[in-house]
Amino acid sequence: MKIRTGPPDDGDSPDAGLGLWAGELPLVSAWQQPVPDPGLPAGIAVPPHIAARSGTVLG
Repeated sequence: MKIRTGPPDDGDSPDAGLGLWAGELPLVSAWQQPVPDPGLPAGIAVPPHIAARSGTVLG
């Protein structure tokens, strides 16, 4: 596994002749549902600017 950006650039290496799949598997991170602090008093809603992040991609 390699961590980098851009497509593979080893098409001329000995590994290229092995007949195995090569490529990229992109990873996307996204904000999940907010989890309130257990010590938070009941009835305090998640602020809209925080709730709006849920499901959005980091970037």
